[in-house]
Amino acid sequence: MGVGRTLPILLSVFACDEPGPSTCEATDAAVIAVPGGWTLATADQDPFPDRPDAPRCPEWGLRVEGGSLEVNTGDCSYATLTQATPAELPAGSRLTATVAHFDLFAPEPAMAHVALALGETVLWSRDLPVPSPAAVYPVEVLLTEPVPAGTPLLFHVHNHGANSWFLTRIEAAFPTCP
Repeated sequence: MGVGRTLPILLSVFACDEPGPSTCEATDAAVIAVPGGWTLATADQDPFPDRPDAPRCPEWGLRVEGGSLEVNTGDCSYATLTQATPAELPAGSRLTATVAHFDLFAPEPAMAHVALALGETVLWSRDLPVPSPAAVYPVEVLLTEPVPAGTPLLFHVHNHGANSWFLTRIEAAFPTCP
C-alpha cells in the first residue's frame, strides 16, 4: 500500500458557499480517537513506506500518560497505530489534536517521521532532524470530503534513539450551515 495524497492543514473557520457573512458554525467537538484506543497496525493496514520488515514495538513501548498516548521510541522505534472512526465525518469537519515530543536524541544524527492519516490519506506529517528540541504541534485539519464510519485513523511514529512522543485525543467538530 502506498500513502495517498496529502491534504493541506487549514487553520480557518467554516464558511458557506453563499456570499456575505458566514452563518456556519461548528458544533461541539466529538472525540473520535482516545489515547487508550490505539492498536498496532498490521503490515496490511500500514500505508507508510518506511515500515521495516520486522518492526519492534512491545506493549511497554506504548502507554497512556496524563491523558495522552505516549510512544517511547527506545522500546518502539517504529509504530503505526490504528483506531477506527466511530461515525461518519462529513465534508467540512474540523479535526484537532496535539502531537508533541521531548528533546529528540540519538547516538548519531537521524530523521524522525510523525504523521496522522485517515485510511491512505495523510492529513498531517512532519519530518524532523534528530537531535531536535522539544516541541508541541497543534494539528487542525479541515476535511474536504466525507469519511465513512469505520475508516482507519492512523498515528505513525518512526524515530531512531530513545525519545518520547505524545498524541492527545482526536476531536472532530462538524459544520452546521442553514
